[in-house]
Amino acid sequence: MSRRVAARAKPFMSANEVAIVLCMSKATIHRSLKRGDFPISHFVINGTIRFLRRDVDNFLGMKEPGLTGTD
Repeated sequence: MSRRVAARAKPFMSANEVAIVLCMSKATIHRSLKRGDFPISHFVINGTIRFLRRDVDNFLGMKEPGLTGTD
């Protein structure tokens, strides 16, 4: 399994990973979270902000693999 596929399988994303995907700075994400207007829900695990990959994909309009509706 390639590194890219293994990384894609992780269910959680860090603020840095979300920043890369959304082409934003990590600081912008943190400011938006502090204001309460960031469009993707988040939670904190051991003091670290995490996002569900599913929520980020949904925000970007991507479909989850295997959920095509034809199964």
